[in-house]
Amino acid sequence: HWLVLAACVCNAAAFVAPLGRAPARAHALRTPAARARPLAGRPVAPARAARMGEATASVKKIDGREEYEAAIASNGDGVVVVKYYASWCRACKALGPKVEKIARTHPEAKFYEMEFEANKDLCKEIGIKVLPFIEFYKGDAGKVEAFSCGPSKSSKIAATLDFYDQGECGLTNAADGEGVDASVDPTDVAAPKRVRR
Repeated sequence: HWLVLAACVCNAAAFVAPLGRAPARAHALRTPAARARPLAGRPVAPARAARMGEATASVKKIDGREEYEAAIASNGDGVVVVKYYASWCRACKALGPKVEKIARTHPEAKFYEMEFEANKDLCKEIGIKVLPFIEFYKGDAGKVEAFSCGPSKSSKIAATLDFYDQGECGLTNAADGEGVDASVDPTDVAAPKRVRR
Protein backbone atom coordinates (compact mmCIF):
# COMPACT_ATOMS: atom_id res chain seq x y z
CA HIS A 1 0.00 0.00 0.00
CA TRP A 2 2.84 2.39 0.77
CA LEU A 3 4.39 1.88 -2.66
CA VAL A 4 1.13 2.74 -4.39
CA LEU A 5 0.76 5.91 -2.31
CA ALA A 6 4.34 7.01 -3.09
CA ALA A 7 3.78 6.39 -6.79
CA CYS A 8 0.60 8.49 -6.74
CA VAL A 9 2.41 11.38 -5.07
CA CYS A 10 5.25 11.24 -7.64
CA ASN A 11 2.78 11.15 -10.52
CA ALA A 12 0.86 14.11 -9.09
CA ALA A 13 4.06 16.16 -8.84
CA ALA A 14 4.98 15.23 -12.42
CA PHE A 15 1.48 16.24 -13.56
CA VAL A 16 1.53 19.66 -11.82
CA ALA A 17 5.05 20.69 -12.94
CA PRO A 18 4.34 20.65 -16.71
CA LEU A 19 1.32 22.89 -16.20
CA GLY A 20 3.64 25.68 -15.07
CA ARG A 21 2.63 25.62 -11.45
CA ALA A 22 5.58 25.51 -9.16
CA PRO A 23 5.10 24.08 -5.71
CA ALA A 24 4.26 26.84 -3.21
CA ARG A 25 7.08 27.83 -0.90
CA ALA A 26 5.74 29.35 2.30
CA HIS A 27 9.13 30.73 3.31
CA ALA A 28 9.28 32.92 0.19
CA LEU A 29 6.65 35.22 1.70
CA ARG A 30 8.69 35.69 4.87
CA THR A 31 11.73 37.20 3.20
CA PRO A 32 12.32 40.92 3.77
CA ALA A 33 12.26 41.59 0.03
CA ALA A 34 8.80 40.03 -0.30
CA ARG A 35 7.42 42.03 2.63
CA ALA A 36 9.03 45.35 1.73
CA ARG A 37 6.68 47.93 0.32
CA PRO A 38 7.85 51.29 -0.91
CA LEU A 39 6.90 54.01 1.58
CA ALA A 40 8.04 56.95 -0.53
CA GLY A 41 5.28 59.48 -0.87
CA ARG A 42 3.02 57.80 1.68
CA PRO A 43 2.56 59.28 5.15
CA VAL A 44 3.51 57.08 8.08
CA ALA A 45 0.82 56.64 10.74
CA PRO A 46 1.70 58.29 14.09
CA ALA A 47 1.55 55.01 16.00
CA ARG A 48 3.86 53.33 13.48
CA ALA A 49 6.25 56.28 13.51
CA ALA A 50 6.37 56.14 17.31
CA ARG A 51 7.12 52.38 17.18
CA MET A 52 9.89 53.00 14.67
CA GLY A 53 11.47 55.61 16.96
CA GLU A 54 10.61 58.53 14.69
CA ALA A 55 9.38 61.77 16.19
CA THR A 56 5.78 62.66 15.44
CA ALA A 57 3.85 65.93 15.50
CA SER A 58 2.88 65.44 19.16
CA VAL A 59 6.28 64.19 20.34
CA LYS A 60 9.28 66.11 19.05
CA LYS A 61 12.73 64.59 18.88
CA ILE A 62 15.57 66.52 20.53
CA ASP A 63 19.28 66.00 20.05
CA GLY A 64 22.05 67.64 22.01
CA ARG A 65 22.35 69.91 25.03
CA GLU A 66 21.10 73.08 23.31
CA GLU A 67 17.88 71.47 22.10
CA TYR A 68 17.41 69.80 25.49
CA GLU A 69 17.69 73.08 27.40
CA ALA A 70 15.44 74.86 24.89
CA ALA A 71 12.85 72.08 25.21
CA ILE A 72 12.76 72.31 29.01
CA ALA A 73 12.17 76.07 28.86
CA SER A 74 9.71 75.85 25.94
CA ASN A 75 6.42 75.65 27.82
CA GLY A 76 6.76 78.51 30.32
CA ASP A 77 4.85 77.47 33.44
CA GLY A 78 3.34 74.45 31.66
CA VAL A 79 4.48 70.85 31.91
CA VAL A 80 7.25 69.51 29.68
CA VAL A 81 7.65 65.74 29.35
CA VAL A 82 10.93 64.24 28.14
CA LYS A 83 11.09 60.55 27.21
CA TYR A 84 14.49 58.86 26.97
CA TYR A 85 14.67 55.80 24.73
CA ALA A 86 17.02 53.63 22.69
CA SER A 87 16.41 52.11 19.27
CA TRP A 88 17.35 48.62 20.52
CA CYS A 89 15.00 48.77 23.55
CA ARG A 90 11.79 46.75 23.08
CA ALA A 91 10.03 48.42 26.00
CA CYS A 92 10.87 51.82 24.48
CA LYS A 93 9.34 50.77 21.17
CA ALA A 94 6.20 49.50 22.90
CA LEU A 95 5.91 52.70 24.97
CA GLY A 96 6.19 55.00 21.92
CA PRO A 97 2.56 54.75 20.65
CA LYS A 98 1.23 55.07 24.19
CA VAL A 99 3.18 58.27 24.82
CA GLU A 100 1.97 59.57 21.44
CA LYS A 101 -1.64 58.93 22.47
CA ILE A 102 -1.10 60.66 25.84
CA ALA A 103 0.48 63.61 24.03
CA ARG A 104 -2.59 63.94 21.81
CA THR A 105 -4.94 63.84 24.82
CA HIS A 106 -2.85 66.40 26.78
CA PRO A 107 -2.19 69.22 24.28
CA GLU A 108 -1.38 71.66 27.10
CA ALA A 109 1.86 69.78 27.83
CA LYS A 110 4.83 69.60 25.48
CA PHE A 111 6.34 66.21 24.75
CA TYR A 112 9.92 65.52 23.66
CA GLU A 113 12.03 62.43 23.24
CA MET A 114 15.79 61.94 23.30
CA GLU A 115 17.66 58.96 21.91
CA PHE A 116 20.05 57.61 24.56
CA GLU A 117 22.78 56.28 22.28
CA ALA A 118 23.13 59.54 20.32
CA ASN A 119 23.26 61.60 23.54
CA LYS A 120 25.00 59.19 25.91
CA ASP A 121 27.16 61.78 27.71
CA LEU A 122 24.24 64.14 28.33
CA CYS A 123 21.97 61.31 29.49
CA LYS A 124 24.60 60.06 31.93
CA GLU A 125 25.08 63.60 33.23
CA ILE A 126 21.31 63.91 33.77
CA GLY A 127 21.33 60.58 35.60
CA ILE A 128 19.50 58.31 33.15
CA LYS A 129 20.44 54.73 34.07
CA VAL A 130 17.47 52.72 32.85
CA LEU A 131 15.27 52.91 29.74
CA PRO A 132 12.61 53.94 28.98
CA PHE A 133 12.77 56.88 31.38
CA ILE A 134 10.36 59.81 31.73
CA GLU A 135 11.07 63.23 33.22
CA PHE A 136 8.58 66.02 33.97
CA TYR A 137 9.59 69.69 34.11
CA LYS A 138 7.35 72.54 35.18
CA GLY A 139 8.34 76.19 34.79
CA ASP A 140 10.66 77.61 37.43
CA ALA A 141 10.33 74.49 39.59
CA GLY A 142 12.52 72.56 37.14
CA LYS A 143 12.39 68.79 37.32
CA VAL A 144 9.34 67.85 39.37
CA GLU A 145 9.06 64.15 38.59
CA ALA A 146 11.20 61.38 37.09
CA PHE A 147 10.65 57.64 36.84
CA SER A 148 11.30 54.57 34.74
CA CYS A 149 8.18 53.73 32.80
CA GLY A 150 7.57 50.64 30.73
CA PRO A 151 4.53 50.17 28.48
CA SER A 152 2.44 48.59 31.27
CA LYS A 153 2.92 51.70 33.45
CA SER A 154 2.02 54.28 30.79
CA SER A 155 -1.07 55.31 32.77
CA LYS A 156 1.32 56.76 35.36
CA ILE A 157 2.38 59.36 32.78
CA ALA A 158 -1.21 60.54 32.29
CA ALA A 159 -1.84 60.53 36.06
CA THR A 160 1.26 62.63 36.68
CA LEU A 161 0.25 65.08 33.96
CA ASP A 162 -3.21 65.40 35.47
CA PHE A 163 -1.66 66.01 38.89
CA TYR A 164 0.62 68.82 37.72
CA ASP A 165 -2.00 70.36 35.42
CA GLN A 166 -4.16 70.97 38.49
CA GLY A 167 -1.52 73.34 39.88
CA GLU A 168 0.38 70.89 42.10
CA CYS A 169 -2.60 69.74 44.18
CA GLY A 170 -5.57 71.75 42.93
CA LEU A 171 -6.19 73.48 46.28
CA THR A 172 -6.55 77.25 46.42
CA ASN A 173 -5.67 79.35 49.44
CA ALA A 174 -5.36 76.34 51.76
CA ALA A 175 -4.11 78.52 54.65
CA ASP A 176 -7.52 80.22 54.90
CA GLY A 177 -9.43 77.00 54.26
CA GLU A 178 -10.98 78.44 51.11
CA GLY A 179 -11.31 76.08 48.19
CA VAL A 180 -10.54 73.07 50.36
CA ASP A 181 -13.07 70.28 50.32
CA ALA A 182 -13.55 69.29 53.96
CA SER A 183 -14.84 65.84 52.98
CA VAL A 184 -11.51 64.91 51.41
CA ASP A 185 -8.73 63.82 53.72
CA PRO A 186 -5.45 65.11 52.22
CA THR A 187 -3.57 62.11 53.66
CA ASP A 188 -5.72 59.75 51.54
CA VAL A 189 -4.65 61.31 48.24
CA ALA A 190 -1.83 59.39 46.60
CA ALA A 191 0.45 61.95 44.99
CA PRO A 192 3.41 61.17 42.76
CA LYS A 193 6.81 61.27 44.43
CA ARG A 194 8.89 64.35 43.82
CA VAL A 195 12.49 64.29 42.76
CA ARG A 196 14.94 66.26 44.84
CA ARG A 197 17.22 68.53 42.92
